[in-house]
Amino acid sequence: MTQSIGGIDLQLPATGTPAPASTVGRDAADGQSPGPSGGDVEITPTARRLAELERSLQGQPAVDSARVEAARQALASGSYRLDPERIAAGLLQTEQALAS
Repeated sequence: MTQSIGGIDLQLPATGTPAPASTVGRDAADGQSPGPSGGDVEITPTARRLAELERSLQGQPAVDSARVEAARQALASGSYRLDPERIAAGLLQTEQALAS
């Protein structure tokens, strides 16, 4: 029997016994196929790194209120200046990080 949850089709055993929690949805979520036994899941190094980053960011606020307020004041006073070279360097650094 197939069930779709959040756009992911899950194959459930015909016996009505739920699949082990460690395999449900993971295969599609991290791009890995089940191993030959059908129950083994191998996590890629990239997926591991993303999970580590997610855990490290969980304790931090989504928005730096002090930085937002400083930007708001700089915009209001007209003292906010763009640095095109810094912006370009940041974009290049991001592109290089994504390419590796």
